[in-house]
Amino acid sequence: MIPRPASIFAGTTQLAALGPANLVFSFAQYMFQSLQVASLSLLAGFMRDGRLRRSEEVLSTAVFMAAVLGVATMLLFEAFPEAIITATGVRDMSLLPLSAEYVRLRGLAQPAVLVTMVAQSGLLAQQDSLTPAITVAVSVLVSLVGSVVFVAGLGWGLAGAAITTVACQYVGAIALLFALSKRGKLRIRLTLPRREVLWELLTTMGPLSITYLCKNVSYLFIQTTAATLCTIKLAAHQALFSVWNLLSWTITPFEQAALTYLPGTRGWRKRAGITLLVGLGAVGGVLCGVVLAALACLAPQLFTRDVDVWPHMNNVAALASASMFALGIDVVSSGVNIGMGDAKYVAQSYIITLVALGGFMAVSRAMGWELWGVWCGVVVFFSVRALQSTGRTLWAHLRRGTPEQEAAEEAAAAAAAGEGRRVIQPTLWSTDVDSPDQQSEAAARNSWGALVVSGYY
Repeated sequence: MIPRPASIFAGTTQLAALGPANLVFSFAQYMFQSLQVASLSLLAGFMRDGRLRRSEEVLSTAVFMAAVLGVATMLLFEAFPEAIITATGVRDMSLLPLSAEYVRLRGLAQPAVLVTMVAQSGLLAQQDSLTPAITVAVSVLVSLVGSVVFVAGLGWGLAGAAITTVACQYVGAIALLFALSKRGKLRIRLTLPRREVLWELLTTMGPLSITYLCKNVSYLFIQTTAATLCTIKLAAHQALFSVWNLLSWTITPFEQAALTYLPGTRGWRKRAGITLLVGLGAVGGVLCGVVLAALACLAPQLFTRDVDVWPHMNNVAALASASMFALGIDVVSSGVNIGMGDAKYVAQSYIITLVALGGFMAVSRAMGWELWGVWCGVVVFFSVRALQSTGRTLWAHLRRGTPEQEAAEEAAAAAAAGEGRRVIQPTLWSTDVDSPDQQSEAAARNSWGALVVSGYY
């Protein structure tokens, strides 16, 4: 989402100002994440069925929607940055000019952010995980260089961090759009979307929009509480949260794999895939938690140079580590549930989570738990989510059926596999043919590169 290396070179006041600003951009991203997930789900299904023309229409419509929504969000950020920052509940008004400037500059990247999310879905639906992985690596490199040059070298502070972010977003968006135009079977059409295709995307986004709206409001509960902290504690929270957020995105590839590869699987293949992905999510969560706690306690200078901030980070490092484990299990389990067509349950579970977290954060504010209460809220949020999503995965998607049901699922899986090996013939509605060269190229791109395709944007 942002160039994380920039936080290492920022001062305490700038770190504190990043807190409410990043809350704004996190909200903006999650508001439209349903478009990314919906487009990936539809594209994966249509590609599996050989409906390439329909896939191109869905991809083109999703890119159009992303561009329009991105421009609208950008104009909002350019017009009212001070009012938006004030709405986050920031207590120290001396941070307002810095945060507002950051929002105004970084807001220029919003069209690229949303287009990137959809373009990644287009490539992943074609089982091309290598191209997005390379794009992420290049963007991270641009981020690091920009942070060193503009923030540390030229001393531009938050303005330099915002400029670096904008450059990263547009480099990534252009690279992914170029890849879509040159690789794979789908091409983006520069035409107005048809009503039925637009409606199909919107109806798929419906339950997902409830999910991400509840997630947004939950993060608002947590981050608006953090925004009321004093400057030194807010800086500690922002320094720790920046690295926490970066590590959390390393779990995203397993969620994307669930969304891409699980739909349509049956029998033992389904159970094996789910077990593997959830297990990888749990292991990833543990590893990320250990890394985060070790860095916060043993190398706090990598987070910030202000020694006064370090003790506050150490006090909540264990909570941040525990939340990473719950996150690893939940993110992948939620991806499994959505991939298996259980999006309605995911939406319902987020409503329950929102109520639980809202109650906890109200108690935290009333008791004056401050920074400790904020990170306890993060633990509560992901723990309640993990209990529901993992329970649903175990009960609904990993439980073995009767022998008759098992045999029926195996037969369906065998029939689907045979159908998938059949070469698609040209029809009136689809002129694309799966040639041997195209099949070889797709197989070469279908690598484990998805392990590094994070949600960096």
